[in-house]
Amino acid sequence: MSVKRLDGISYSRKHWITQLDCLYECGAYLGVQMSREWLYGGTGFAFLINMEDRGEPGGFQSFDTGMIRNLANNLGITVEGVTALQSDGDFADKQRAAWENTRHAIDSGYPCYGYSLGIPEYYIVDGYDDEGYFFQGIGTDNWELQVSPAAARQLEQGVANDEVRLLAERLGVELSPNVTVHTNGGPFEILDDRGNSITVAGKAHLRWDRLATTHIGLLEMFWVEPGVRSDDKDTVREGLRYALEFSNSPRKRVFDGYKAGLDAYDNFIRTFLHTETDGFGLSINAEAWAECRSMAGPFLREAADRIGGAQAISLRHAGAVYDRIHEHLRCVRELYPFHGRKPEYMKDANRISKAVKHLEQAKELERSGLRELERIADSL
Repeated sequence: MSVKRLDGISYSRKHWITQLDCLYECGAYLGVQMSREWLYGGTGFAFLINMEDRGEPGGFQSFDTGMIRNLANNLGITVEGVTALQSDGDFADKQRAAWENTRHAIDSGYPCYGYSLGIPEYYIVDGYDDEGYFFQGIGTDNWELQVSPAAARQLEQGVANDEVRLLAERLGVELSPNVTVHTNGGPFEILDDRGNSITVAGKAHLRWDRLATTHIGLLEMFWVEPGVRSDDKDTVREGLRYALEFSNSPRKRVFDGYKAGLDAYDNFIRTFLHTETDGFGLSINAEAWAECRSMAGPFLREAADRIGGAQAISLRHAGAVYDRIHEHLRCVRELYPFHGRKPEYMKDANRISKAVKHLEQAKELERSGLRELERIADSL
């Protein structure tokens, strides 16, 4: 059996926005150096927020992310790919196109990444054999949450035994008796009926014709090549322009049922007041959007250092505003952490009241911040 692997590319999950983790590592492999803050800001992600009003998870993935990849061109990396839905009439053709393009890219020395090779997150594809993809990411062989072969065999049958439950407790997660196990032959995603979840390591290989055949049904496979870096002013202006456009919830970007910008804060608040939710979606969104805002202030200050002049003053002022937004979202994240969250948190009136107050204050600061970003974008 022939095997082709890229040497030297690695992935260790550091952030909630796994597509940007993949872009960062692919760029680094190609010799494109940048800070993570520059990546988040240059793609606009540092300033985005997108929420559904029933507490659904994954608002940070549930929108048209094509513009994110387009903006990556400004940062010196070019992203091309194949996308499809399992329900598409030409789905099998798209699977084969993804397979053929990925092999060609890796043969040419270019790294790839794709969606849901393991759990519904993004993974670096670093090689292939005659049957399918080798990948790195959440739940792959270097993942810290591993179980014995006997426990893995039970997970393949949909059973989380005592060993798995003890592993969950290490994260502060107490799995209920009723669990569902999702796997595509690799990592295991274990969810219970209280909104708790953990990911357990599995093999990092997927047959090419099983790509996007899980319950999500979304096919995304991209390859990354070195590109031409844009002028810093262009990078900042276009990243901010995209964030400003996104904040108005344009239909071409934001999916039905979701709202962006200030309206997203309203959806976030509304969901906290619906205490029948298990809190899973709220906590994962709180983690992700706090992460994004943690990058915003540093990005604006890096932009000030790069651009200089009178515009540096405005960039630093806006950075201070976004630091304050991050502090409020960080408090929400700490009240409703993804790992260690308790079901009773969604019935705790005091905890809910604190989270809502922080979101209300973050929203008003965001209103001011968006005005600042518009002034900066107009001046560049």
